[in-house]
Amino acid sequence: MVSASDLPVGERFDWFSDTLSREVVPTALSTERPAEFQAEAAVLELGELRLARLEFSPLSSRRTPALIRRGDPGQYQLGLMRGGRAFLAQQRNECGVGAGDILLWDTSRTSDVQTAADDGLVRLAMLQLPQNALPLNEDRLGRLLARRIPGDQGVAAVLTAFVDALEGHGGQCSPAELHRLGTVAVDLVSACLAQHLDAEAELPRKSERRRCSSASTPSSTTTSPTRP
Repeated sequence: MVSASDLPVGERFDWFSDTLSREVVPTALSTERPAEFQAEAAVLELGELRLARLEFSPLSSRRTPALIRRGDPGQYQLGLMRGGRAFLAQQRNECGVGAGDILLWDTSRTSDVQTAADDGLVRLAMLQLPQNALPLNEDRLGRLLARRIPGDQGVAAVLTAFVDALEGHGGQCSPAELHRLGTVAVDLVSACLAQHLDAEAELPRKSERRRCSSASTPSSTTTSPTRP
């Protein structure tokens, strides 16, 4: 866990903005009270996946075509709201979410996010998944971008409990164990999204998924073309 509290007050917001652009995705951040800004961040590597735990003062974030051209990891990012509220607009969809909700966005598409928190901090757990890791049709997945998914129902509740366990105990696991847990995370995310798309039939059988996984390579972090 790294914390902005270790830095002088005037450097905290710039540090978080730079960290987010380098470690997550280039984005334009703004906040109404930069002198009061607080943030903490922790990352857990899960093979080709990554779990980020973020706590930060309310801010706004924009992902523009220019920023996508500057850097695009080619990911779907799935956020589990732990505290505070967020409003996300992407792919002509809009949603507001609060603690306990799940939302999905695509780093290759423009987006606009505003966050708020009554107690001063927004808390978010975020899974970063290569776009080719999910075995669902891209057009179908586009229907779930910027859509609220309740985190206390069905497979979403199981996924939430799994991420809770990763946050609490992932640091005790070896790299090989974390890689295997990353595979479980992909399966749970895929099942959760398929349930909300009524697309369970698209999910590959276990043996098929293993063959596809062994044949695939992690997504490149180079810039990919902008999708509107």
